[in-house]
Amino acid sequence: MQQSHLRLAGRLSLRVSIQLMDLKLKRLVIVTCLAMAGIIAVQVFWIYTAYVNQKNKLRTVTEEKLILTQVLTGASPSVRSGAQSIAVSILGEVSNGLLQIDKNSTLEHADLMDSALMAISNGDTGIVKDVLSRIGLDSSTATKQFSLIDFKNVLAKELDKAGIGAPFELAVVDAKENIIKTTSNKLNFKNATVLTSLETSLPVHLKDKLSGRILVGYPDATWYLMHGIGNILYLSVVLALICIGSFSLMLSLFYKQKRLSAIKTDFMSNMTHELKTPISTISIALELLQDEVEPPTPSKKREYFQIAASELKRLNQLLTKVLRMAAFEKMQVVLNKEHFKVKDWINDVVNATATLMESKQVDLMMDVNPEDMELYADERQLASLLHNLLENAVKYRHPDKALLHVVIKARIINNQFVLSVGDNGIGIATKYQDKVFDKFYRVTSGYEHDTKGYGLGLSYAKEIAHLHGGSLQLQSVMNEGTTFSFILPQHN
Repeated sequence: MQQSHLRLAGRLSLRVSIQLMDLKLKRLVIVTCLAMAGIIAVQVFWIYTAYVNQKNKLRTVTEEKLILTQVLTGASPSVRSGAQSIAVSILGEVSNGLLQIDKNSTLEHADLMDSALMAISNGDTGIVKDVLSRIGLDSSTATKQFSLIDFKNVLAKELDKAGIGAPFELAVVDAKENIIKTTSNKLNFKNATVLTSLETSLPVHLKDKLSGRILVGYPDATWYLMHGIGNILYLSVVLALICIGSFSLMLSLFYKQKRLSAIKTDFMSNMTHELKTPISTISIALELLQDEVEPPTPSKKREYFQIAASELKRLNQLLTKVLRMAAFEKMQVVLNKEHFKVKDWINDVVNATATLMESKQVDLMMDVNPEDMELYADERQLASLLHNLLENAVKYRHPDKALLHVVIKARIINNQFVLSVGDNGIGIATKYQDKVFDKFYRVTSGYEHDTKGYGLGLSYAKEIAHLHGGSLQLQSVMNEGTTFSFILPQHN
């Protein structure tokens, strides 16, 4: 009774410590999540700012090239008149030998445009490049009328020179931005991602008496703009994913380690008490055997020796499980495979647990089909697997059922050896079914484990199954029972 109270007090203390740790961890998680949210918000703002800058840059360059195209095509009378005046002046200087022009130079436009912009005094200004073809507008450009499609083709060439390859559409609009004519659907044009401003467009006259102001729209410029900030976007997304992934992994590992630490602590506490009981019992038995005041009778001596032997056997089983699990962790287990009769093997294991079965009122049934089935495996290791499954069935019997029914079945299904151990015990809740194979894990109720154990049996059984290249599966329904199935593929 005293040991039970001490055990409960220890677990209560452990639970309080765990709760305090959980509280601190929750606060740390909240702070870290807020920091992560802040970092991601800054990244999003950074990307959005870059996107807006890219969008404004596209609009500005397009407006510049629009004015340039109006000059080159002569579509704007005011610009055409000013440009022609500059052309005449420049041609005069060239013809008089006052200005030297290198026909093969690609740099003359910048010098010429400085003079051209200063000379145009009609109020329509803009940064215009290529006022002239080589040295200015020739007579054919000055007199030719362009259609809206022709104008678009010239503008496309100029935008291509500036490195802009995004598809665009044109629209001729009046002073109130009502569309007179467009190269695409009117609704699509109005909903364009990037649209030039009416204030930066000059009045134009095109073929077929088409007059107004030209606007340029990019209906599907989003991907083009995102491509322009692709490096920034890629780097930001990668960094954000790395941060989120690292934090999630760290949190997962921390919780896993914390849970494992709590389970190990509980295991050590439980094992300490379990070790104390047989040691104390053996000590008392030895003291009684050595009593000189009242020497024990022969029958009493046999009883004391039996008690000591039973407790030593119990200690040996516990230490064997721990040592086997340690050996599995270090990969030091070597299978000694041999051919053996499955039915005889099951009978041997059942006989070894007969005392336990009788004391717990177990109704055991065995079904091996075919009866002469043989298996090539490590008989001793598989015997431990089956013993653990039977022991587990006895431990978790239903308290309200008079008899515990256990059924052992061995079958060959789809060229696989299937050994199942089913019972009508208390069952395992769905939320615990993925955890019962974890080392040291035991299903709890409140602060106490309902059944004594060390959380090693099923973990050890699973390791044996994997070592043979098989698997250990679980099917369970609360208050109805549990079935464990050991499946060994490619049975010969």
